[in-house]
Amino acid sequence: MVKLAIFAGHGGRDPGAVSGSRLEKTYTLELMDLVSQRLRLAGVSIINNRTGDTESSVNDKSALANRMRADGVVDIHLNAGGGTGTETYCSVSGGRSRSMAEKINANLAALGYRNRGVKTKLTAMGTDYFGIIRMPTAPAVLVEVCFLDNNSDMGMYNANQAADAIAKALIDEFKPIVQTDPPPAAEQTRPSPAPAEQTQTSPAPLQNPIDFKVGARVTVKTTAERFTTGQRIASFVKGAVYFIRQVRPESVLISPKTTGAYTGWLNKSDVVLNG
Repeated sequence: MVKLAIFAGHGGRDPGAVSGSRLEKTYTLELMDLVSQRLRLAGVSIINNRTGDTESSVNDKSALANRMRADGVVDIHLNAGGGTGTETYCSVSGGRSRSMAEKINANLAALGYRNRGVKTKLTAMGTDYFGIIRMPTAPAVLVEVCFLDNNSDMGMYNANQAADAIAKALIDEFKPIVQTDPPPAAEQTRPSPAPAEQTQTSPAPLQNPIDFKVGARVTVKTTAERFTTGQRIASFVKGAVYFIRQVRPESVLISPKTTGAYTGWLNKSDVVLNG
């Protein structure tokens, strides 16, 4: 299983960038959680550096990623200083670090932010300047989603869209195996009922199973509580429209788009087919 370290920049006594009531540490924590949620549903094992407003140093984050043997590290930030746009820093060594950065940056720029590009920042000795890129043994990137002190950037900012962009890039890069429902082997081998039993009737399905096709649009019921994996369904998922990506006898795999990151498996009874 792919294991990724998804870290939130700053925290605790370190607010990061500040612009009025906007605190970078608050935005990074929310975005880390949303990215992690999407990746878990795509079959990725996740390592996070904090679950609340607590301090987390670069040394601590790097040590955690190394101890847990992460396959990749993403440190999430918002920029400041009077500029505009999105940029992502990678290692001077290139490789997977640059590949991750290019995919993430392209997806964020596609949301409408000015594309400031993929960058490296070096010390006087020619090594990577950012410790979170330099110290982990796994390839690492530092993402500056947009400028916290730019009203135009923040007017476009949508945490769920940014999370989709980052998660999709990482799924494209690492190609994890999606956790799916186990095949219903017992049902497939069940013998056909004897002729005498064919007169027994079963409850009619609420929706025609033939209509549950890949590419069909469904709305998640507001009464839905959990994915088939047992994970609680977030409030923003309920009532939203999704596309079917895969179909099982009793469940469907959904996502916001016909390509990209998955949202998760839901029982068919928890969705309504759209006409």
